[in-house]
Amino acid sequence: MMPSMTLSIVVMLLAAMFAMAGLYVAERRKKARLKAQWSSARRALERIQPLAGVENNLDVLLEAFSHSTEASMYAFYLLQPEKKQYTLRALRHSKSNIGQASPSYSGLAPYSAQPYLPPTSLPADAGMPEGARWIEENGTALLHISLQGGGILRAGPRKKRSGRPETTVGETVGWFAPVVSWLVQVEASMRSEEAARKSEASWRRLLLLVAEPETVVDQAFRVAMDVMELTGGELVPAADDALQGEATVSLDREDGRAVFACRYRTSSGPVERIFRSLSGRGVMDDRRIADCLRTACLQAEAFLAAAAGNRATRSERVLLLKRLASLYDAMSPWKTGHAEQMSRYATVIARELGLSVEEVQEIATAAWIANIGEGALEPGLMTKDGRFTDDEYDRMKSHAELGAAMAEMTLGEKGSIADAIRHHHERVDGRGYPSGLKGSAIPLGARIIAVVQTFLAAVHGRKHREPLAFGEALGRLEAAAGTMLDPEIVGAFVDWFSRKRADAGEAMEPLGVCWEMHCTPSSLCEVCPVYGQREKPCWTYENQACASHGKSCKQCFVYTEAAERSRGSAKK
Repeated sequence: MMPSMTLSIVVMLLAAMFAMAGLYVAERRKKARLKAQWSSARRALERIQPLAGVENNLDVLLEAFSHSTEASMYAFYLLQPEKKQYTLRALRHSKSNIGQASPSYSGLAPYSAQPYLPPTSLPADAGMPEGARWIEENGTALLHISLQGGGILRAGPRKKRSGRPETTVGETVGWFAPVVSWLVQVEASMRSEEAARKSEASWRRLLLLVAEPETVVDQAFRVAMDVMELTGGELVPAADDALQGEATVSLDREDGRAVFACRYRTSSGPVERIFRSLSGRGVMDDRRIADCLRTACLQAEAFLAAAAGNRATRSERVLLLKRLASLYDAMSPWKTGHAEQMSRYATVIARELGLSVEEVQEIATAAWIANIGEGALEPGLMTKDGRFTDDEYDRMKSHAELGAAMAEMTLGEKGSIADAIRHHHERVDGRGYPSGLKGSAIPLGARIIAVVQTFLAAVHGRKHREPLAFGEALGRLEAAAGTMLDPEIVGAFVDWFSRKRADAGEAMEPLGVCWEMHCTPSSLCEVCPVYGQREKPCWTYENQACASHGKSCKQCFVYTEAAERSRGSAKK
């Protein structure tokens, strides 16, 4: 009896071990497959030519599709809502080897030797199957894939159906839908020669944000040069031993000007950038500029590391977008930590409204990367002093669409994150952009971001704009409720602050430590005598480093909030 039981236990343990080993191998294969698919997607994105026409760009996507699905024909249909039909816009035929598909003559006409002739149109109301499915058409087996947003992919004919296409092919083409939607938007935006030129430049920069990380860093440092009033910016190779630890910035003199040598790591090794201060003037002293440049180099390293890593999972792609948003923030002392601060306050409001954990996370992510599209605009536009011209204002407004497209392409999906980014400049009275949505028609995430962005814009100054005191900033929110901002969301935010202030009493003490309330990176704060201290208010210390990120005590909302509360003027 006992030997029999022992044998049974051994067999069960062996079976469990084999099952676990099988699951491990399957997971490794899935991760490798997703990584290969992302690499294929990246190569395809690098070949997209925004002004080359939708057909040519769809052909690039069909070629990418051919690397994962073997067939003799690949067809791409786009929805024409006004005609209530899908129209054939691109067609490819394979060569003998998988992944080597060639476009048909004129991009549409099939080869005469091809036995299967795809229809030039498909009715939109014919009950098309969702997702990826095998279908029969005139006795021919075809793989039919419906994309969100109005696209259909077909591949075939196939003599033998293999596996479940919704699980294998669905992963391969999941990123097609947002790219196709973006291409259609680009085509629609080409209304004049001048508009085409400017739109082409913005959309091209957007693709660089996705596909060429080191070019992104170049663009970001050009922003820093503009904001900190620097010149030069030469990028030179650094010796292998030039960087032993973290990024460094050294400060020297040359003809009466400060020279900053910034060293940081890239995927190809350490590099060095040389900047020079403008002669005779500057918005910050040299030591503060050096501190800010070091923070910028650290953020550049973090972004490049995320870009070079594995982006197979959604969380890894979200991290890449967050690193990019933080990179651009670090290039302006007045915006350092802004993206994270946006995310934190958006999280507070979402929780106050009783949203689910998943909804809170999506809104927090959207708030962090809400302004990521600004990186695709021409250098100097967002940092311009004075009023925009009408043309500049129109281009500036496109950052919302560009940011949404960036999120869609990187995450490979349409959804609440991209919607919140696209519409965070809508107004509840319908006078916002880009779509003129009103009230509850505006996505909830976008309405939350609008409240947070309005508040932070008021309490944080810029190079040539003084911040408002804390109470004035809350008053601005309440004044905009019902016209620009959602009254319920404004009320939730103000009520949350009121409870925190009531709990703190009327002592002249901050609601929290300054570096946490401002989400300032430790690379800036570690040179400040306040950093790490919690015994007394930050404004009581001498020689604070606040100026290195555009702050001064009398203008800082950490100080003005406490001052108002101690005078008994805080709203209860």
